[in-house]
Amino acid sequence: MVSFTKVNKNNVTFQPRENIIALLKDELSISGVRFYSILPDFTGRNFSGFPIVLIPEQGLSQLGDVTLKGNIQYGNELVCSIYHDHERLGDDKLRTIKQDFIRAISERANSKKLGTSGVSGLNLEFEDGSPIPELIDNKKIVNAEFSISFQIDVDMGA
Repeated sequence: MVSFTKVNKNNVTFQPRENIIALLKDELSISGVRFYSILPDFTGRNFSGFPIVLIPEQGLSQLGDVTLKGNIQYGNELVCSIYHDHERLGDDKLRTIKQDFIRAISERANSKKLGTSGVSGLNLEFEDGSPIPELIDNKKIVNAEFSISFQIDVDMGA
C-alpha cells in the first residue's frame, strides 16, 4: 500500500510528481521497470535494460509567481514516455505497463487517496497509433509517449 506526502509550499515543485510516480510504481504488475527523470545512457554499465519510464521533473510553469499566499489551485501536466527495446515488443511488457497505468489513474480509491495529498483530477492520455521505432545508441527503441494532467491544491501560507 502506497502512501503519499502532502503537497505544501516547500515541496510544491517536486512532490506532485513524486506522488504520481509512487502511484504508478505501486500499481505495476511486472517487475524490473525503472523510472527516470532524464534519459539514461543505454550503453552504460549501470543501465539495467528495458522497459523504462521517463517522467521529467516538472516545473512551476503553471503556477507563475511562487510568492503568492493563501490556498492556490492550478493545473499541471507531465509529458512522459515508456521506452522499450523494439526487438522485445513481443513480450507484452509495453502493453501491460500501459494497462497498469490506466488502471492506476482511473481507480477511484487511488484518486481519493492521492487527492488527500493535494493532487487531484488525474487524466492519462497515450498518443494515438503505434509508436515508431527510433535508433538510440545503436538500438531500435520504441517510445510510447503519454501525458498525465492533474490539479494541484496547495496552501502557500499567509
